[in-house]
Amino acid sequence: MDISKKDSIMVPGELARGCMDRMKMSEPQFARLLNLSEEDLQSFFNGKLPVTKELAFALKEATGLTASFWIGFERTYRHRLAKLAEEQNAAKA
Repeated sequence: MDISKKDSIMVPGELARGCMDRMKMSEPQFARLLNLSEEDLQSFFNGKLPVTKELAFALKEATGLTASFWIGFERTYRHRLAKLAEEQNAAKA
């Protein structure tokens, strides 16, 4: 994958990490707030764990951003990743 393009796609977890930092919360505190293990929180931050409906509602409570915002952000993120992969596969062909 083209690193520069992939790096330009913001992961929902990156925004959540920024919210966590602004709230001056530790990762263990934020994980508990979201009802995630610390391992799952890291996976979320890295884009490996998707925003589910349950996580979207937990994020709403934690950040004040609506659950539909988080679901939409996740959908857009996955769409952009898929489009990037498609473009790269086409370039290889």
